[in-house]
Amino acid sequence: MRVVFLSDTHLGIDLPVRPRVQRRPRGEDFFDNLDRVLDHAVETRADLVLHGGDLFFRSKVPPSIVDRVYQRLTRFADGGIPLGVIAGNHERSALPTSLLLRHQNIHVFHQPSTHVFSLAGRKLAVTGVPFTGDQGLFLAAAHDAPVLEVEHHLLLAHEAFEGATVGPNDFTFRKRRDTVPLAALPERFDAVLSGHIHRRQVLWRAREDGTRMPIVFAGSIERTSFAEAGEEKGFAVVELGERRRLRFVDLPTRPLVDWRERIEGAPHDRAGDDLGP
Repeated sequence: MRVVFLSDTHLGIDLPVRPRVQRRPRGEDFFDNLDRVLDHAVETRADLVLHGGDLFFRSKVPPSIVDRVYQRLTRFADGGIPLGVIAGNHERSALPTSLLLRHQNIHVFHQPSTHVFSLAGRKLAVTGVPFTGDQGLFLAAAHDAPVLEVEHHLLLAHEAFEGATVGPNDFTFRKRRDTVPLAALPERFDAVLSGHIHRRQVLWRAREDGTRMPIVFAGSIERTSFAEAGEEKGFAVVELGERRRLRFVDLPTRPLVDWRERIEGAPHDRAGDDLGP
């Protein structure tokens, strides 16, 4: 099974509906990269696409942006590849409602729940947990996931996990209420796919049998701030089978340049040099 995993698309950011100044907004870059991810899924015949939250850039989004996003998702779903998505913190744990989300190939995890996808005669369970920002709530939902007779079981999240790093100074999430301890995660999942952390990375949770469970952050599909200026952006492809593989796919991003004018001193008038008669 091939699963394409993306997150933190932040669609609608820097894309004013009624711009007051004439400039090239960066918002179209985010839409273009979403299209590239979906095109990749079609071209490589992916079995499933999962989105790890922060589909939109905030909870209250202009209706025109909501329709534009959902129309893209439904056009993709018309091709037959199922899509699963959870809400992130920017959506305040709930996606904007729309009749378009009733598409048979789109599954939104409105609350912590498990959905079984039938993919070419094989079954893949996904437990999706919308953003909680609370390790206790998240872990309770993860441990409540049912044990199913399926070939693979993934946990889809939008949380900070212990050991994740962000920013130019490599801030590391440690013991905080909004940070999930790796050792507290249930062992039975094949992998945890999480949004929220914009830097791509993989953490590992050791199991009692000596194997390890990956916690995969695909990262954002575009740079959302100067703190991400040096980071590569893209998405992840997870292969599930006898051998499990993970690879990151790069997406084109617009460079962020900190353009500063340094003034050494203030201009001043003086008499000037005598050039002679």
